[in-house]
Amino acid sequence: HTPVSITKGSTDCILIPRNSTFPQIPCEPVILSRITGPMPNTPLPVAIRATYAHYGLADPQFDVPRQIEFLLGADIYPYILGQCSQVVHTPGLPSAYETILGWIVLGQSNTKFDSSPLSLLLSPQPSINELIRQFWEIEEPIPSNKLFTSDQKCEDHFLRTTSRDENGRFSIALPFKEQSSMLGNSRDISVSRFLNLEHKLTKDPVVYDQYRAFMREYEVLGHMKVTTCPGKYYIPHHAVIKHDNNKIKLRVVFDASAKSSSGVSLNDILHVGPKLQTDISDLLHRCRLFKFMFTADICKMYRQINVVPEDRQFQHIIWRTHIERPLLEYELNTITYGITSSPFQAIRVLHQLEIEEGHKYASVVNTLSAQTYVDDIITGHSTVESLIKHKDDVTKLLLGAGFELKKWSSNCDELLHSIPVENRAMNITFEPKDNVSTKILGLQWDPSSDTFSYQASALLLSNKYTKRSILSTIAKLYDPLGALGPIIFWAKCFMQLIWQTKLQWDDQIPKSLSDMWIRFAAEIPLVSQIKLKRYINCSQNGTTQLVGFSDASEKGYAATVYLRQIHHNGQISLHFITSKSKVAPIKVTNHKTELTIPRLELCGALLLSQTINRLMTTFTNSFTISAVHAWTDSRVVLSWLTSEQMEFKIFVTNRLAKIAELIPNCHWHFISSELNPSDCVSRGLFPSEAIAHNLYWNGPPFLTLPECEWPATFFAPILPSQLPEVKEKTQVSLTVTADNAEKEWVNRFSSLSRLQRVMAYIYRFFFFRIRKKCIQKGPLSLVELNNALTPIIKITQQKYFGELIKTLQKPCNHISPRTLAQLAPFLDDKMVIRVGGRLRNSQLSEETRHPILLPKTSELTTLIIRHFHITNLHAGTQLVSSLIGRRYWILSSRLAIRQVIYKCVTCARHKANTPHPFMADLPSSRVTPARPFLHVGIDFAGPLLIKESRRRNARSSKCYLAVFVCMAIKSVHLELVSDLSTDAFIASLHRFTARRGIPSDIYTDCGSNFKGADQQLHKIFDTPTHKDQFSKAIYCKWHFNPPAAPHFGGLWEAAVKSAKYHLTRVIGEQILTFEEMSTLTSRIEAILNSRPLTPFSSDPHDYRPLTPGDFLIGAPLVDIPEPDIMAIPKNRLTRWELIRQLHQSFWKRWSSEYLTLLQGRTKWTKHQPNLQPDDLVLLILLNQPPMRWKLGRIERTHPGTDGVVRVATVRTANGTFVRPIVKLVILPVDKSP
Repeated sequence: HTPVSITKGSTDCILIPRNSTFPQIPCEPVILSRITGPMPNTPLPVAIRATYAHYGLADPQFDVPRQIEFLLGADIYPYILGQCSQVVHTPGLPSAYETILGWIVLGQSNTKFDSSPLSLLLSPQPSINELIRQFWEIEEPIPSNKLFTSDQKCEDHFLRTTSRDENGRFSIALPFKEQSSMLGNSRDISVSRFLNLEHKLTKDPVVYDQYRAFMREYEVLGHMKVTTCPGKYYIPHHAVIKHDNNKIKLRVVFDASAKSSSGVSLNDILHVGPKLQTDISDLLHRCRLFKFMFTADICKMYRQINVVPEDRQFQHIIWRTHIERPLLEYELNTITYGITSSPFQAIRVLHQLEIEEGHKYASVVNTLSAQTYVDDIITGHSTVESLIKHKDDVTKLLLGAGFELKKWSSNCDELLHSIPVENRAMNITFEPKDNVSTKILGLQWDPSSDTFSYQASALLLSNKYTKRSILSTIAKLYDPLGALGPIIFWAKCFMQLIWQTKLQWDDQIPKSLSDMWIRFAAEIPLVSQIKLKRYINCSQNGTTQLVGFSDASEKGYAATVYLRQIHHNGQISLHFITSKSKVAPIKVTNHKTELTIPRLELCGALLLSQTINRLMTTFTNSFTISAVHAWTDSRVVLSWLTSEQMEFKIFVTNRLAKIAELIPNCHWHFISSELNPSDCVSRGLFPSEAIAHNLYWNGPPFLTLPECEWPATFFAPILPSQLPEVKEKTQVSLTVTADNAEKEWVNRFSSLSRLQRVMAYIYRFFFFRIRKKCIQKGPLSLVELNNALTPIIKITQQKYFGELIKTLQKPCNHISPRTLAQLAPFLDDKMVIRVGGRLRNSQLSEETRHPILLPKTSELTTLIIRHFHITNLHAGTQLVSSLIGRRYWILSSRLAIRQVIYKCVTCARHKANTPHPFMADLPSSRVTPARPFLHVGIDFAGPLLIKESRRRNARSSKCYLAVFVCMAIKSVHLELVSDLSTDAFIASLHRFTARRGIPSDIYTDCGSNFKGADQQLHKIFDTPTHKDQFSKAIYCKWHFNPPAAPHFGGLWEAAVKSAKYHLTRVIGEQILTFEEMSTLTSRIEAILNSRPLTPFSSDPHDYRPLTPGDFLIGAPLVDIPEPDIMAIPKNRLTRWELIRQLHQSFWKRWSSEYLTLLQGRTKWTKHQPNLQPDDLVLLILLNQPPMRWKLGRIERTHPGTDGVVRVATVRTANGTFVRPIVKLVILPVDKSP
């Protein structure tokens, strides 16, 4: 066993069989430098290959030692076996298993050979990246949540489908976003995972007993039940175990993300829903405002909410209590932990309960929506009486929906006395010496002293500290209140130092860093000494202010916020609220955004404003904030804040605008670094230093004095010309060319609506900045959108109708050409050319009577036509022309509209106009005299039904007709074939050659039976034992047409049609025996070979027409073509040669009478441009609608001897295909710049 400690990461891939593209198995393999040695390490016995060689093996070279490139784990193995797999056992040898990837050989062999066993054990560790991501997120001020489109759909689904039963319990339906039919078979993988789980549990009886107890309770409470109906999705389950003081806490987790056989899981097709739970920091900040507080847990909250019966079929599990008992299917009746929509639905039920029944209890307003985190309620009141009343109301409200509260804790003795002992989370004691604390949302709360504290255990010292172990420890530091700001910032900076060393995850850090970490790790337990007073008395008799400080250093920037209270008696108190920090980036790629100290100070001011804004939102309903004060020790930042923002670079301007937006009424002050409590946060401190830092915990001393006694700060703003980040003023010249106006404005837009909206916003800006008018806010109006097109129309008309405008501006104008004069154009009050026409006295609207004149080829015209075409559901030329004519008059409008519609890709898909290349010349085999069936085309017809005998009710079966056509004389040979296999076709080919001779060339479609016959014939002819037998025969050459190109074999397709014509009319509904069918096909063959090749002549002295039968008389079946003796005089011929000359006279007539009839082309007579490589096309799929045809690009063309391309190789997302171009649709491509 070789332990694997370093990986190269992971990737996403899809497994598919070697000879197919379906099914597809998604997986996420781990990338290793080396999996194992060659396997097998020695060649396997020959008997194993000899036994299983005829199976389609997944690895044809399985018995040869080779490197292992891909190792499949137990999570993938059940999928490759499929739903029903065959197993072939051979005594003394390994067994063969059928999988979707091919047959595999597995097991032991009695044959002894030297091969040592190999194994690989992978033990994945928790994701460091995920821990680090969560660590950084807790330090970021969280913006308010907004509802997105998919979230709104989930909310609508909840309101539409949620109901309550007679007991008041809620019943919800699963919010599907996709069709449930996308789910494949999930039972097999669920059974497989359960058997693996059961195998592990049997090795640990203690865990197994707790697992049984959990599932037994689940069933006893009615949260699941045995079902006999098959489920549509089976959820695997497993145990999550937590060891706490030698005790085991077990919870069963259900995995609804397990993929079914289709690669789709239940979670994949469900809406997640919006985030409804309140932020932990907001809850903790609010609970500090209550004098008396209690916390409680909603017992088994998820399992108190029922799922509607029709959706429970998606919540089936496999379970049994003992291994000897049969597997049972259970149906989960309630919301299940592990389904992606469950958190939203559970919290949304609490909100709905408050909406429906909260009005009955005045004290519980916003308790379930704003003072609850998932199933933890944290709330309080200012008096004992109101607290107990609140407790009773919350209990009654929740009990009405089937929810029960447990794990009560409070700092109120009277409340705890009213709670049964078994429902308390703590004993009733308020003696400080007892040091009884409870955990709420990650913090320790001591009700006796009413303080928050942190729990930190000592870190194990080690001789080797690695990047992985240190980052894992740092990422676990949890500080939702923000009280550990200096300590957390030191850890962030240390993390950054480790990153700069570019060490691997398991490399030991340098000694200089190791010494720093040892000191920090040794002081981590001191964090437990930090005590933060929970209760802040915000009485209505005084005033409350938020005060904050920001600071920055080369390492990063930070913000600290306090609550300042001025009581009615004049006493002033200060309370620490929170701190936030960020480290400066290690590397900035763009020198223009380099973070200098002033920029970092500005970022600190922005972080402070974000934190204050968040706190103001949190405290909105609790008390009134009378004033906001902010301090910074940067004179540059204060000067920026008091100067015109337009004078600075974009980096500074954007942040100044954001600060003004977040805290518009804030009073900014200057403070020295010695008095700035954020100074220690922006530099970082060890735990011992942070605990002793009085300025950080208590704030500057002057804040406890009245504002009139605050120390004066002699701050004079820096002149804008002396400030950094001022815009460099340069001389700018603008040259406007009328010809380029349209290219500047119109060519860059792909839709008319986007052009209108951009122009409308430009107009708004113009009126606000240039004309100093009040800017209009809100959505764009219809008037603004219509007026936005006026300048573009004028620019377009100026370019295309410049001479016409000059003519119309003259008093006596003579308009030319005549086509424009017929429209009687004129200039309106906006100097836009409109059509005068003859409808001035009609009751139509002004725009319809006098539409705007537009040219045929301008970009604006194209955008207008495209807009009306798409918005009216891809309307045709006539409808688009009618709609446009109500406002615009486009010259040659029908031609312009047709050109735009022709370039519409969606319309091109549905029209599917395939190219028809110029008909090719006939191949030489069609126009060269040759022995009958020397060049033969083959096709199949059928299926036909035949019966075993003439008995009544005899069993019937299918048969097929093999059609052989001579390429030269169109003679037909028919053979009856039992099936479409390669062996059956070869047998029919032997019968054909025995009667007609061995052909030199065979032409067929690209069928698998034809290809198999070609490969098998090559083996036969290349075998030495058969060479003598076929030495006098002509070697057969096979020609395959391109795939999906039946028109390439029109000759044999016509023969099939003719044969079926007679068969269908003669047989009718009768079912013949094989003997009768063979006789009938022979007679049809004779009829087809008696058809005339040339038309009948009306002259009685002419020869009778040639037929294929004339060429089938007298020729030996294996004879080769003979020399032409038609030019030799008859008196010089022998008797035999004379007979041969009479036979060859048929070929003379064939050349003079029949061959000339093939001269003309009946269709495809026009030359078309050839397809070129890189052209974009669609592959026509006969069984699919046009919108699902595969998109491809021409990779290579295959022109014929005449240079015309009729076949092309197309590259698609699923592979490369060879197709005739009549099965391709050329997509229009806009080649304009």
